Amino acid sequence: MLVKQNDSIHAIPLWDIMVGSGLLPNLIMYNAMIGLYCNNNDVDNAFRLLDGMVFNRAFPDFLTFNIIFRCLIKNKKVHQVCKFLYEMIKNKNPPTHFDCSAAIMTLIDGGDPEMAIEIWNYIVENHVLPLDGSANALLIGFCNLGRMSQVRRFAEDMFDRRINIYESTIKKLKDSCDKTGRHGRDKYDCLIRRWKAP
Repeated sequence: MLVKQNDSIHAIPLWDIMVGSGLLPNLIMYNAMIGLYCNNNDVDNAFRLLDGMVFNRAFPDFLTFNIIFRCLIKNKKVHQVCKFLYEMIKNKNPPTHFDCSAAIMTLIDGGDPEMAIEIWNYIVENHVLPLDGSANALLIGFCNLGRMSQVRRFAEDMFDRRINIYESTIKKLKDSCDKTGRHGRDKYDCLIRRWKAP
């Protein structure tokens, strides 16, 4: 009932009473409560529930991990995104391609582009398909940072892999290359030729 009403304030005391009286919550109940806290941006209570699951013989699943991961991304918790991603992979519940794309943007915007590269490498090596969204997020993020040599290196690798680079990303590449003068325009000309190649 409290979940349907989106009442996160009264949910934890009621939860504690329920568990304290010996009623063991199941995975569905845990996911509903974790979802409630994540919808209300209460990451601390979501983690509290996650940490308590195994003591009540409930084990987190793909949904549990992804609800929390999306909440961390939405709230731009850069350090926790990195740490939690490793936890997801360790527990064999990796993020979706959509979540990887969002995490890459969050990490770059939050000042951790190296971790964004680690996510990119992870999804390429583990075939978290489709790669398009994450590839374009990585290129745009590095354009925004002005790291054009990395943009070119990643773009060329993406072309080799036949990853679809969006027209809007190519426009962003052009704008960023134009800002660096003639040398940048030469790099862009090289990239656009590869992009247009069949």
